[in-house]
Amino acid sequence: MPAFARCRAQVHLGRCAQQPRPLERDQPPAFDRQHRWEDLLDPLAPVKRYRDRRKVFREREQPVRPHVVAQADRLQIPGSHPNLLADAPLKVDATAHLAEANRPIDFSVQHPLIMAQGSVQTEGSLEAQVHLIMPHLQPFAEVAGARLHGHTDLHLSGSQQAGTTQLTVSGIIGVDAGVKPTPALIGNNAKIDTMVDLQGHNLRITRFALNGRDASASVHGSVANGKVDLDWAMALSRLAAVDPALRGQLKGQGHIGGTTQNLNLSADLSGDVTAPGVDSGPFTAHLQAQGLPKTPNGQVTAQGALLGAPVNLAVAAQRLPDGAYHVAIQQADWKSAHARGELTINPPALVPQGRLTLTMTRLSDLDPLLHEHLAGSIAAKLDSTTSEARLTARVEHAAVPGVASVAHANLRLAIANPTKHPVVDGELALNSFATGRIAGSATVRARGPENALGLRVVARLPRLYEGPASLATTAVVDVPQRAARLDTLQAAWKQVKLRLLQSGGVARVLDGVHVERVGLAVDHGALDVNGNAGKTLNLTVALRGLPANIAAVVAPGLSASG
Repeated sequence: MPAFARCRAQVHLGRCAQQPRPLERDQPPAFDRQHRWEDLLDPLAPVKRYRDRRKVFREREQPVRPHVVAQADRLQIPGSHPNLLADAPLKVDATAHLAEANRPIDFSVQHPLIMAQGSVQTEGSLEAQVHLIMPHLQPFAEVAGARLHGHTDLHLSGSQQAGTTQLTVSGIIGVDAGVKPTPALIGNNAKIDTMVDLQGHNLRITRFALNGRDASASVHGSVANGKVDLDWAMALSRLAAVDPALRGQLKGQGHIGGTTQNLNLSADLSGDVTAPGVDSGPFTAHLQAQGLPKTPNGQVTAQGALLGAPVNLAVAAQRLPDGAYHVAIQQADWKSAHARGELTINPPALVPQGRLTLTMTRLSDLDPLLHEHLAGSIAAKLDSTTSEARLTARVEHAAVPGVASVAHANLRLAIANPTKHPVVDGELALNSFATGRIAGSATVRARGPENALGLRVVARLPRLYEGPASLATTAVVDVPQRAARLDTLQAAWKQVKLRLLQSGGVARVLDGVHVERVGLAVDHGALDVNGNAGKTLNLTVALRGLPANIAAVVAPGLSASG
């Protein structure tokens, strides 16, 4: 959409109408009878009068000095927010100094959202300086789909000479509110200082520095002729700005080098990470990566103390020639958590190949990181080849107080031919689980190929919203097509019993769910469902012989008969 506004403009041309006489500027200094006594007392008086006449002539000889004043009302701009500047007039004031050698143009722009003042040199080398103030960033952030409240006060300059463009930015950026933790890290008075040079596709960063309230970052180097040579550094002076449950500080530095098709990355991280009331110590981490972006491979190591406990980590990863990724966990130990193994991940294979073991005898070790109190333990093992994958996991006495708990959870899963035509044989057993107003035990059994996966679910729930319940059902699921056929169903809740009369299907369609002839017996009545439910509703529900007193199941105070 083109920009639209009602505009008013005034143009002034700054040339004097009275022209000097042609010979006046060339008249030499001489004895002037009118000033003879002055000349006798001061022999230099004629020279002074000549200089004064030349000054007047030069002032009269000034060429046109255009001065433009314009105002745009109800300005509409292209894009998704055309009325961004429409609530107030946009005023522009510009003056061209054509007598000066570089012919500068001074300008100013006034609007409640944008205030700018600067000059542009139009003769010789192109140069520009702008003082830009944006007191409210929120409207501009909304245009970009971001949530941000803040302000800027920046000095910008640019020049172009001999094919090189130089840009500098310095000033203040303030972030008062927005996506966490940005406001805490940047603050309302962050300093920015940047100078970059552009020559064709080559970039040189002489300096980039951002110093916020609790975070700082810097970059310098170049990207030229397909080669990269960049150094970077960062620091977090207060980790509580990122996570209120953490204490300490972090700093890092590194280098990016190589070519744009074969980058090398190195990074070193150090600091102290702890929690309130926890004594800890320093830790260090190192990242080394090569072959980015096409054939990446690298290593990550870490040593020291993390949240008051020793940490040792050594992980290597690489992309193989066939596009698969190989990850080797050589060492991963922290508190009660331990992991070892090697995995090869090759999408779209269902499961990775390799071996992996994971144990954590105290889930409560994660409390400072998750901001939740956890209880229990977990042990898991994966053993996978191209012909078969086996996964076992066991959780004991796990709980998130006030949310959910389970006394024992056991997972056993075997997948034959996992890379091409997976056939599943697995079982998940939950013993003595509770969440909200639901408590009981359940078992889910799955067996068969992915396009005809047989499911059996059995649950006994002593408490389901103030009443006992039970469920036993079987179904066949087509996972790729996201469809299921219900074969058997028997359920009970309080005094209501439910069973399947007619096998029916449920399928995911483009705009919702399709239910095909599902018939249920509810006590001595019947319920038939058929049709679509989703963005458009075309669903037929038929009830026959349903006793009226069934309403007392959900509303005990309601008495009905019939």
